[in-house]
Amino acid sequence: PSIAVTATAARASSTTAALSVLGADDGGEAGLRYTWAVAAAPAGAPPVQFSANGTNAAKAATATFGRAGTYTLRVTAADATGLTATSTVTYTVTQDRAGLRISGPTAVENGQQVRYTAGGTDQFGQPLDVSWVRWANANPAAAIDPLTGVYTAPPAGAGQDTVRIPTTAVTLALNYGDQTA
Repeated sequence: PSIAVTATAARASSTTAALSVLGADDGGEAGLRYTWAVAAAPAGAPPVQFSANGTNAAKAATATFGRAGTYTLRVTAADATGLTATSTVTYTVTQDRAGLRISGPTAVENGQQVRYTAGGTDQFGQPLDVSWVRWANANPAAAIDPLTGVYTAPPAGAGQDTVRIPTTAVTLALNYGDQTA
């Protein structure tokens, strides 16, 4: 056998990818059995599950992943005599940021500096990588360091502000001013 169309992987959901490959054989493609395997996976990742494997139908399968990261998948096409051909595809499962949240105080004294942090878990329950997070706030009388998340409340007055992560819809509302009243 040979590989007529190399293996591909396309995102189907945040935890799955649609896999496809097509072999050719002098005995006919219908006689080929396709078997998917993991050649490389992120450290600690649970085994990848394949919806179909070891059959002709596995030329179009779904892979279900248990951790974000880069995977190398290998598919072997075997004919009735045991001859084989292989193809590999690399697929990256990205972290779903739906669990992203901001932590920090919702009441800040005038002139006070506080640090806001981002955190949360991905679609697999693993901690999110938040190294990409940048910060912004809505009220021009206050300031936030876009890299560190250190917020400085206005020196006087009272009001409201919103701390946000600009590339997302994640926000945290806060009040500033004299909090002893």
